[in-house]
Order: sequence, then C-alpha cells, then structure tokens
Amino acid sequence: MRKTLVISGTALALSALTGIAFAMWMDNGARIFMTLVESGLAWCF
Repeated sequence: MRKTLVISGTALALSALTGIAFAMWMDNGARIFMTLVESGLAWCF
C-alpha cells in the first residue's frame, strides 16, 4: 500500500513539473528559441 502511494505521488509530482515546464515554454517559447539560435546551441534541438 505504501509503495503504491509513493509511486503515485512521484508520478503526480513529475507530471505537475512537466505541465509547468510546457506552460513556461508556451509563454516564452520564441524568446527561448531565439536565445538558443543566438548562442549557437540550436543544433542541439
């Protein structure tokens, strides 16, 4: 029972962090991309 709660809590935390990351990307996506292009790191993507 406890193992299931730990696994589901970890999955919930990771999905929340992923959602926050995508929300931040949507808000600042163009600026992030232009920064990568200007610094020469765009080849990584």
